[in-house]
Amino acid sequence: MPKFTGQKFTLLPWQKDWLEQLYGWRLPDGRRRWRKVLLTIGKKNGKSLLVSAVCLYELWAAGVPSPLVISCSTTRDNAKQIFGELENSINGNPSLKAKAQVRSSMNLIRFKSKKAEFKSISSEAGNAEGLNLSFACLDEVHAHESPKLFRALEYSTIARPDGCLVMISTAGSDQSHFFYDVLTKGRNVLAGNDLDTSFFSTVYECPEGLEDDPVGWRQANPSLGTSFTEDDFRRDQEAAKAEGMASYQSFRRYRLNQWVQGEQSWLDVGRWDACQGTATEQELAAAPAHLAVDLSSTTDPTSVSVCWYLGSQRHFLRQWAFVCREGVRRRESTNLPRYTQYAAAKEMTITDGDVIDQSLIKIFILDLIRRYRIREIIFDAYNAGLLATELNTVVPTFYFPQNYKMYTTPCKDFERAISERRIVHEGSSLMRWAIQNVRLDVDPQGNCRPSRGKSTDKIDPVISSVMAFARSSQNAAETIPVKSVYSSRPILRF
Repeated sequence: MPKFTGQKFTLLPWQKDWLEQLYGWRLPDGRRRWRKVLLTIGKKNGKSLLVSAVCLYELWAAGVPSPLVISCSTTRDNAKQIFGELENSINGNPSLKAKAQVRSSMNLIRFKSKKAEFKSISSEAGNAEGLNLSFACLDEVHAHESPKLFRALEYSTIARPDGCLVMISTAGSDQSHFFYDVLTKGRNVLAGNDLDTSFFSTVYECPEGLEDDPVGWRQANPSLGTSFTEDDFRRDQEAAKAEGMASYQSFRRYRLNQWVQGEQSWLDVGRWDACQGTATEQELAAAPAHLAVDLSSTTDPTSVSVCWYLGSQRHFLRQWAFVCREGVRRRESTNLPRYTQYAAAKEMTITDGDVIDQSLIKIFILDLIRRYRIREIIFDAYNAGLLATELNTVVPTFYFPQNYKMYTTPCKDFERAISERRIVHEGSSLMRWAIQNVRLDVDPQGNCRPSRGKSTDKIDPVISSVMAFARSSQNAAETIPVKSVYSSRPILRF
């Protein structure tokens, strides 16, 4: 909340209510009632600032003997953000600043007079095993890949008779994740179906069907109207919808706090079908093209895609696949779609042996190079070494890392180009099948990439097509001439 930077922290109504519930209940002997606390809420509601305020209170004013407080995030950057909020609060209070020992390089704060210590760690490097914690806060629980840190914090706070573990998160997408079990328990506690009197649960989420209704927005965003306006929220939602399915799914997860299931498709197959069209061989022979290869070394298919730039931001896509006979045999023993149907349509080539012979793929690519203006060959770096080295003597090669940084913009552009019918294809049944299969991985920042793990079946043609499209689009943009200002007016003379 940048507009509040440097001002006194005034609690919002929901924050005040939550803190009253958190600290207002005590057992008859004076100990905490709540040993585990769940807060799930949409982003931009002041969660990080609230976490830092609670950690500072636990460190200095909670009256706990020798408090040891830990805040745990998924990444070092997020851990640094929580620490930064705490550090700013201390620096803004001369009395606290005089008493505190702050070591920014270690994300560590100490108050020697109280034998108090605070650490901000990440799951990338943090280890909470063996600690005797008075208070722990686990941030963005849904994004922690393993329950290891969660279990360590759970046991470390149990070790103290008054220890407390607070879990704060937005929604996830994988219901097999350990956080979904925590959320289910929290919902059951709220519904009265779980009588655990030591578990405090607060769940802010937009009900299904109210995604476009301010009533639903407020149920996931109690800071709406203070930290941001309805107009701000509506603009963000419309922008996410305009960017495509990946962005809107991310918006639903992080702003509406809805669990968006991994089973939902990334690309709309109806919109893909609407892009079917033709291009003459003469057009393709004259157009600059980029070729991408998604190689396999086992029984999985290898995919080759070519993307031609036709001008005016229009692209033509074509795909081919290769699979070894052993891969076909294994596929035949399942109930999944059979490779033989794609081979019959001349969209997939079946090679002899237990693995794909890359020399055959090399011959195929060299033939495409002879026929078309292939400017570049793009490889997923996995298993591409020898083939990429050999082809680099003919056409420049480019390695396309399979990470969020490389895929986020191309995925969004690819989806937008389909929606705007700027991609043309011939109606390949193989590619249509892969379009139906593909699912996305989306991180908390909205970055995305195709996910082989979440997808319902093979997606190799989509992978190679997105890589080819990405490089074709990038190179087309770089070669578009910049119009000079002097083309519309004469040179001014003084």
